[in-house]
Amino acid sequence: LRSQMGANQDDALLALAAAEAAEELGEIERAQSLFDRAVELDPDSRSARAGRARMLLEAGRNDEGVAALSALESPDAALLEMAVELPNLDPSARAKLHWQFAAQLEARFENERAIEQLERAAELDTSLEGVTARDAALLYTRLGEPDQALAPAERAARLGAADAPLLEALGAARHRGGDA
Repeated sequence: LRSQMGANQDDALLALAAAEAAEELGEIERAQSLFDRAVELDPDSRSARAGRARMLLEAGRNDEGVAALSALESPDAALLEMAVELPNLDPSARAKLHWQFAAQLEARFENERAIEQLERAAELDTSLEGVTARDAALLYTRLGEPDQALAPAERAARLGAADAPLLEALGAARHRGGDA
């Protein structure tokens, strides 16, 4: 790959392949510069942007890594799991990572862990309490547990995070509880 990179400095896929190879070999600094180059050549490459974020986090450049991670539309769960445990991270940034991690866990049907992540996000940043309560209520509703959905749905509504799906979940939970 090194010889091909020399001749093809403007090939984003080759830069990405070389970055991934350097990462596999534990060459973090080289991988970082190659991921940077791959992103420069193809800013829309999800793989290059995720690799860049991962290398920044691996190198201990937490603020830059979290910023790169937050810029990803849908970061993978393993990367988010690594990021939520970073030391010296701003509580608000950590809360947002927990919230993103919850969404990824829910997509993988790891619902109990998703609820835990939503709770952690709300504990770390009270400005997220409404939306995390909303997400928890909707998750419980999708799981067929309207009794569990009631408290977070009411909290979300009280905090101004009500929308049509939440109001439906709240109505179903109250109906089941005999309050309808």
